[in-house]
Amino acid sequence: MKYLIRTLLSLLVGSILFVACKKDEHTSLATPCPTYIYGVRNSNLISSTYTTHNIGTYDAGGAIFTNVATASVSFAAGAWNQGDDAYYATYDSVYLVSGVYYSAHHLCRADAAGMLTWYAAPDDTNYIRAMAYDAANNRMLAITNNSLAVLSTSSSTYTLTTLVSIPANTFGITVNPVDGTVYMCPMNGTPITRYIPGSGTTSTVTPGMAVFPSSLRFNTNDNMLYATATRDSSNLDTVKIVKIDPATGTTTQLISHHIASLPYGGSFYGCVAALDGCNNKYHMVAWLHAPGGPDSCTVLQYDVAPGTIQENTIYGQLNLIDIKY
Repeated sequence: MKYLIRTLLSLLVGSILFVACKKDEHTSLATPCPTYIYGVRNSNLISSTYTTHNIGTYDAGGAIFTNVATASVSFAAGAWNQGDDAYYATYDSVYLVSGVYYSAHHLCRADAAGMLTWYAAPDDTNYIRAMAYDAANNRMLAITNNSLAVLSTSSSTYTLTTLVSIPANTFGITVNPVDGTVYMCPMNGTPITRYIPGSGTTSTVTPGMAVFPSSLRFNTNDNMLYATATRDSSNLDTVKIVKIDPATGTTTQLISHHIASLPYGGSFYGCVAALDGCNNKYHMVAWLHAPGGPDSCTVLQYDVAPGTIQENTIYGQLNLIDIKY
């Protein structure tokens, strides 16, 4: 009997320890966990010849891009679908009908092995500007012309089911993976539109400064929004990473970093970002313009806890980055 009791107690303690150590892959961790930065890269620096893109992973520590798949299209929006374990990217298809040009966004799915699956746009009016995975509800979200929608695929096409109407100039999206709250950013960087699942309506929060739409990311470590401030006459060569309180809009500048790899006489003109909540790091790709060209980019890794930043150059243009857990 004593042996049975000791055995049961051991199993109970082991279960408690297992539960205590079990992690949520989308929230903060005591120790680092393996993650991958997925994105799209074009090795040709001449923007007019962006016809072939590589989908792959970027190693921030070694500044190495590893190609997973190659596609002869120009991608426009991209995100990692955790539920499907694949990278989703949209691409333009422009065609002429009765003297009128139409542009539809078709969809490409690339799994970790590099297998590509193509999905046609359901009609001529869909234009996906940004995508994000909603871990709380296990679904892919998309910003279309004027709505937030759920994206789903069939054998040869995709569908968009509208959740709520949003401002027509919305281009950035991030999701709280715990409760599914969606935050969206317009082209001019302010205000931020907030959508709570099931509410059927949106509200707005105004940050202390305008931010790049594609830089807005939610951090579960402190439940704050992280972003890169839009450039102005005082920071053509400087990246300013900020933290925004999603409830009040209170904005705190975390770091101001002079871009060491900026070409002489050049300027920083745009960026994309991804936030690794597992390791509490904000990754940002800064696009750089050089007088006379060609343009280039540099990759910044901001380590939130110590507040340090690492800068690495990469050949070609890296875009549409997201985190794969």
